[in-house]
Amino acid sequence: MQALRETSSLRTNILLTPTEHRTWSARAKERGISLAEYIRRGVAASEDAPSEAEMAELEALLAELNAANERTLAKVDETIAQIRYNCDPARDEEVRQRVAEELRLNPIEFDPAILDFSAAA
Repeated sequence: MQALRETSSLRTNILLTPTEHRTWSARAKERGISLAEYIRRGVAASEDAPSEAEMAELEALLAELNAANERTLAKVDETIAQIRYNCDPARDEEVRQRVAEELRLNPIEFDPAILDFSAAA
Protein backbone atom coordinates (compact mmCIF):
# COMPACT_ATOMS: atom_id res chain seq x y z
CA MET A 1 0.00 0.00 0.00
CA GLN A 2 1.40 3.37 -1.03
CA ALA A 3 1.78 6.06 1.65
CA LEU A 4 -0.38 9.13 1.21
CA ARG A 5 1.52 12.22 0.16
CA GLU A 6 0.91 15.23 2.36
CA THR A 7 -0.31 18.30 0.49
CA SER A 8 1.83 21.43 0.80
CA SER A 9 -0.23 24.04 2.59
CA LEU A 10 2.17 26.23 4.57
CA ARG A 11 4.15 29.04 3.02
CA THR A 12 7.69 30.03 3.96
CA ASN A 13 9.46 32.98 2.42
CA ILE A 14 13.21 32.90 1.91
CA LEU A 15 15.49 35.51 0.48
CA LEU A 16 17.81 34.49 -2.36
CA THR A 17 20.55 36.40 -4.06
CA PRO A 18 19.92 37.08 -7.74
CA THR A 19 22.66 34.55 -8.59
CA GLU A 20 21.10 31.84 -6.39
CA HIS A 21 17.68 32.50 -7.89
CA ARG A 22 19.00 32.36 -11.48
CA THR A 23 21.17 29.29 -10.88
CA TRP A 24 18.61 27.29 -8.90
CA SER A 25 15.76 28.23 -11.21
CA ALA A 26 17.78 27.00 -14.20
CA ARG A 27 18.63 23.74 -12.42
CA ALA A 28 15.01 23.22 -11.43
CA LYS A 29 13.90 23.83 -15.01
CA GLU A 30 16.48 21.29 -16.29
CA ARG A 31 14.90 18.72 -13.97
CA GLY A 32 11.35 19.69 -14.91
CA ILE A 33 10.39 20.79 -11.39
CA SER A 34 9.53 24.07 -9.73
CA LEU A 35 12.05 26.18 -7.84
CA ALA A 36 10.17 25.42 -4.61
CA GLU A 37 10.42 21.65 -5.26
CA TYR A 38 14.11 22.01 -6.11
CA ILE A 39 14.74 23.80 -2.80
CA ARG A 40 12.61 21.25 -0.85
CA ARG A 41 14.62 18.37 -2.34
CA GLY A 42 17.89 20.14 -1.56
CA VAL A 43 16.91 20.65 2.05
CA ALA A 44 15.72 17.03 2.36
CA ALA A 45 19.01 15.77 0.86
CA SER A 46 21.05 17.91 3.27
CA GLU A 47 19.19 16.34 6.20
CA ASP A 48 20.32 12.91 5.02
CA ALA A 49 23.93 14.03 4.49
CA PRO A 50 26.55 12.72 6.94
CA SER A 51 27.50 14.92 9.89
CA GLU A 52 30.99 16.40 10.22
CA ALA A 53 31.90 13.66 12.71
CA GLU A 54 30.62 10.96 10.32
CA MET A 55 32.56 12.54 7.45
CA ALA A 56 35.73 12.61 9.56
CA GLU A 57 35.25 8.93 10.39
CA LEU A 58 34.61 8.11 6.73
CA GLU A 59 37.73 10.01 5.69
CA ALA A 60 39.81 8.11 8.27
CA LEU A 61 38.40 4.80 7.02
CA LEU A 62 39.10 5.84 3.44
CA ALA A 63 42.71 6.67 4.34
CA GLU A 64 43.09 3.21 5.93
CA LEU A 65 41.53 1.59 2.88
CA ASN A 66 43.85 3.48 0.53
CA ALA A 67 46.88 2.49 2.59
CA ALA A 68 45.79 -1.16 2.57
CA ASN A 69 45.21 -0.93 -1.17
CA GLU A 70 48.73 0.45 -1.69
CA ARG A 71 50.20 -2.41 0.37
CA THR A 72 48.15 -4.92 -1.62
CA LEU A 73 49.26 -3.46 -4.94
CA ALA A 74 52.89 -3.54 -3.78
CA LYS A 75 52.50 -7.24 -2.87
CA VAL A 76 50.90 -7.96 -6.24
CA ASP A 77 53.82 -6.24 -8.01
CA GLU A 78 56.27 -8.20 -5.86
CA THR A 79 54.49 -11.46 -6.68
CA ILE A 80 54.46 -10.71 -10.41
CA ALA A 81 58.19 -9.94 -10.29
CA GLN A 82 58.83 -13.23 -8.45
CA ILE A 83 56.77 -15.16 -11.02
CA ARG A 84 58.67 -13.52 -13.86
CA TYR A 85 61.94 -14.35 -12.13
CA ASN A 86 60.89 -17.96 -11.58
CA CYS A 87 59.77 -18.33 -15.20
CA ASP A 88 62.96 -16.88 -16.74
CA PRO A 89 64.40 -19.43 -19.22
CA ALA A 90 67.87 -17.88 -18.94
CA ARG A 91 67.78 -18.33 -15.16
CA ASP A 92 66.52 -21.91 -15.60
CA GLU A 93 69.51 -22.67 -17.85
CA GLU A 94 71.85 -21.09 -15.33
CA VAL A 95 70.42 -23.26 -12.54
CA ARG A 96 70.58 -26.37 -14.77
CA GLN A 97 74.25 -25.72 -15.49
CA ARG A 98 75.07 -25.14 -11.79
CA VAL A 99 73.32 -28.36 -10.79
CA ALA A 100 75.05 -30.32 -13.58
CA GLU A 101 78.43 -28.95 -12.48
CA GLU A 102 77.68 -29.76 -8.84
CA LEU A 103 76.71 -33.33 -9.79
CA ARG A 104 79.83 -33.67 -11.93
CA LEU A 105 82.01 -32.57 -9.02
CA ASN A 106 80.07 -34.51 -6.40
CA PRO A 107 78.42 -37.49 -8.05
CA ILE A 108 75.52 -39.06 -6.20
CA GLU A 109 75.39 -42.79 -5.99
CA PHE A 110 71.94 -44.30 -5.81
CA ASP A 111 70.25 -47.63 -6.37
CA PRO A 112 68.91 -47.71 -9.98
CA ALA A 113 66.03 -49.86 -8.70
CA ILE A 114 64.42 -46.73 -7.31
CA LEU A 115 63.76 -45.73 -10.91
CA ASP A 116 61.80 -48.93 -11.58
CA PHE A 117 58.26 -47.66 -11.25
CA SER A 118 56.74 -50.96 -12.33
CA ALA A 119 57.77 -52.66 -9.09
CA ALA A 120 54.96 -53.11 -6.60
CA ALA A 121 55.21 -51.09 -3.45
